[in-house]
Amino acid sequence: MDNQIITSVESLHLGVKIGVTPEERSKSQNLKIAFKIYQKHSDALENDSTEQYKCYANIVKEIKKYGSSREFKLIEYLCYQIYKIIKNQVGSNIKIYVLVEKTDIKVDDMVFNARAEYIS
Repeated sequence: MDNQIITSVESLHLGVKIGVTPEERSKSQNLKIAFKIYQKHSDALENDSTEQYKCYANIVKEIKKYGSSREFKLIEYLCYQIYKIIKNQVGSNIKIYVLVEKTDIKVDDMVFNARAEYIS
C-alpha cells in the first residue's frame, strides 16, 4: 500500500433547507458535514510546497455557497453533490470521503440523527 496523507475537515455546521416535505424545507436546518481527502505521499510533504494540495478553506467556501443557495430533499443527494464539489477542486484520481449528518430530527416523541456517507 502506498503511503498517504489524509486531510480532514470535521464538524462543518451549515444551515440548509432540506427535507422531504415543503414544510421541512421552509426553514434552514443544521447539518454537520465532514470530509476527508486521501492523497499519495509526495515531494510536497518533504519541502512544504502547496502546489499539489488544495486549500480546504476554499473547498469549505464552495460547499457553503452551494448548500446555502438551494433547497434539497435528500441528504444522500446533497452528500453526493458535496463529493462532486470536492472532486472538482482536487482532481479525479484522489480518494474522497464525505459525510452529511442531519441532527436533532424530531418525529413524534423521538429525537435522532440521520447521516449519508459517500466514498470514492
